[in-house]
Amino acid sequence: MLRFKLILFFSTIILTNVFSQYYEFPFVGWKQTFTIYSWTGIQNETGITTISFNKDTVIQNKIYISNGYTHFRSENGKIYIGRYNSQTQSFSETLEYDFTLNIGDDVVNSNFPADVSAQVINKERVLNLVGDSIWKIDIEYELSWALKDTVTWLEGVGNLRKGLIKTNFPDGGLVHSCTLLPDNRKISINYDNTEYCNCRFQYGVDTDNDGYGNYTPRIAEVHLGTHFNSPLAQKFYKVRSCDTLKVISTDLPNIYFYSEKECNGDFIPVDSFSSVDMQGERLYIYYINNVEAFDKIYLSEQCVWDFAKIHVYPCFQNDCDDNNSAINPNTEEIPYNGIDDDCDTITLDDDLDQDGFLLENDCDDNNPAINPNAEEIPYNGIDDDCDTLTLDDDLDQDGFLLENDCDDNNPAINPNTEEIPYNGIDDDCDTLTLDDDLDQDGFLLENDCDDNNPAINPNAEEIPDNGIDENCDGMDFTTAIYELSNSKIKFYPNPVSDKLYIQVEDQLSFRVSLFNLSGMQIFSFKNKRFIDISSISYGTYLLEINDLTSGKKLVDKIIIGK
Repeated sequence: MLRFKLILFFSTIILTNVFSQYYEFPFVGWKQTFTIYSWTGIQNETGITTISFNKDTVIQNKIYISNGYTHFRSENGKIYIGRYNSQTQSFSETLEYDFTLNIGDDVVNSNFPADVSAQVINKERVLNLVGDSIWKIDIEYELSWALKDTVTWLEGVGNLRKGLIKTNFPDGGLVHSCTLLPDNRKISINYDNTEYCNCRFQYGVDTDNDGYGNYTPRIAEVHLGTHFNSPLAQKFYKVRSCDTLKVISTDLPNIYFYSEKECNGDFIPVDSFSSVDMQGERLYIYYINNVEAFDKIYLSEQCVWDFAKIHVYPCFQNDCDDNNSAINPNTEEIPYNGIDDDCDTITLDDDLDQDGFLLENDCDDNNPAINPNAEEIPYNGIDDDCDTLTLDDDLDQDGFLLENDCDDNNPAINPNTEEIPYNGIDDDCDTLTLDDDLDQDGFLLENDCDDNNPAINPNAEEIPDNGIDENCDGMDFTTAIYELSNSKIKFYPNPVSDKLYIQVEDQLSFRVSLFNLSGMQIFSFKNKRFIDISSISYGTYLLEINDLTSGKKLVDKIIIGK
């Protein structure tokens, strides 16, 4: 029994809970690439074409996906094709593919006419190249009474025997090469069809199937075949801009290559030319190494008309790691992994703040002001220079941060230190702890002769004869009691600075006189009990008191000063 199967690399899986689910296709952005054999009127030509379903259309209240010419609609595993009848001016649809069929069911549609016996012989759930769970159906049908063949249907791909799109060229046809999603990831590849179209020439090699690939430059051979002197027999070819163009002709030893038709535009020189015999046939071989400067190359023999045109397409170099599907231009860059995830060298992977330091040395890679070259700014809570040994707070290392340390440059000054009075320093960082005027009498130590007693200060009143210098003048007021003519007399203070008091009992009539040590009288008063001596120079004097009745007198030293 003769059977032909297109081989696809899919893994068979068991998914009982998704057996009722169907892959809705075609959809906007769905693309298929084919090898096309078309008749030019002279001979068959092989080419590549991509058919894209790029829009949806509402017809008779139903949504169809269209490539502009053919309309398809998917509904619960069934694919319908819509057709417009110009004669009846009506639109109708027929069932094209049915993935709800089960093993043993007969298949009748446009691919299998009613007189052809076709039956489902296998149905299973498989994974496509992007990991989707899809239905795979094998259909056996009669080629003749003696021969049978097998065709495979795959959801998302269509009928691999003919494809969803059919050409109308005489003696033409198409062979499915690959089916792509809108992001150019392949959901299927026909590995049996690699000679002319295996998707790599069309889209670049996409080894990891992430939708991005790198076209590998090649020697692109263009076999012109027999040359016909007719503008109607013009042939068309494709080449990539990074390819080396090799043109082979059996009958043209003098071909002109131009960038514009009929030998207009830039003349394109041939890099090498050779003529060889091959199995009795003379071949003329032309090489053009650099075609990237042109989008089309016209071939002419006599510059009257062009017998061939070569389209120059760009080369794809957009996947920087085609062995890893997680690396492509559509991937978000992951910083610090050492990988160019998005294939863009401008996107930063390290040193994001561009301060010249990688993350391993930069403690904040989002702030260019923070790096090992920056000067540490104390008390900002930031490790500016990325050095934990450089202090940001508690600079004197006394265990207290600045908020509690009134002098963070002196380890002897902090809240745990005992206040040392009279050094002019807040040793314990407590303004309530006194450093001077400890008795709080309003006088600092330099003017207060006893800073522990608020009753002793320059403003205090001196209490005579108590042995205390209350007013801090350096002297204690003293009084001496004398008897003169049976009367008690005392004068005070002594030392005296401004006022001298004389206290006399009884009705003693007396005279008080003051002499310096040279015997010169300074003053003399009768019966005066209060004497202002503030104008008298400081020094030691003799005070004399005379009883005017008896003539008796007493003399004693007195000191005038502060």
